[in-house]
Amino acid sequence: MSAIIRFEGIDIIANVKRVRTLRLSIKRDGSPQLTIPLGMTENIVLDFLQKNAQWLHTHVTKAKERYAQQKNLTLHAYTQGESFQFLGKTYTLQIEHHNAPVHVTLTPDNKLLVQLRKDSNSTTLQRAINTWYHKQIQRIITQLLDQWLPIMQEGPLCEIRYKNMVSRWGSIKPQQRIVCFNLRLVFYPIEAIEQVVVHELCHLKEPSHNANFHALMAHYLPDYKQLKEPLSPGLA
Repeated sequence: MSAIIRFEGIDIIANVKRVRTLRLSIKRDGSPQLTIPLGMTENIVLDFLQKNAQWLHTHVTKAKERYAQQKNLTLHAYTQGESFQFLGKTYTLQIEHHNAPVHVTLTPDNKLLVQLRKDSNSTTLQRAINTWYHKQIQRIITQLLDQWLPIMQEGPLCEIRYKNMVSRWGSIKPQQRIVCFNLRLVFYPIEAIEQVVVHELCHLKEPSHNANFHALMAHYLPDYKQLKEPLSPGLA
């Protein structure tokens, strides 16, 4: 059962479920969600919200700002001098024309250099950059998987997929050993990408997000909560 709770000017999506404790979380777009145990009184819920009011306002604002920034990462006019993100750093688009096949590279002076034929249109430019991004995230994640699978004493995965996902940075089917990563990870620091890779691999040992899962994360990446900060708004 779902309902909307209006609290201090914020609309909170409330879900009553068979759980033991109240749980307040913020979705990636800044929408707060409240999970309420079945039979809990309204006074207890309101008291919980009042105690967490400052946290709620702070994290809703942070999540909305981050969400807007994330959307801007993929909105481009593909014009000379435009800013592009790669692994947490900003690069300036430099377009050059030549008579060879399309080539995309990073320069030492923080340029995203795209060389293409003079008669190429904006669609060709956009496709070249997106293809380059796709190859980069595949390369980076392949390297991280090659590093972490032996550390975690896991065998090879059956399939690795890449998608533009709205609400997840990664997902895994432990029994089938199929893992999927969000293509947009390419915009974020390598440490944040590594945290996602280890997160998904931990699900091979523990499918749920219980205490055992978090113990595994802490074992392999003691500072995993800090590493994922650029990617998630957090929980209360």
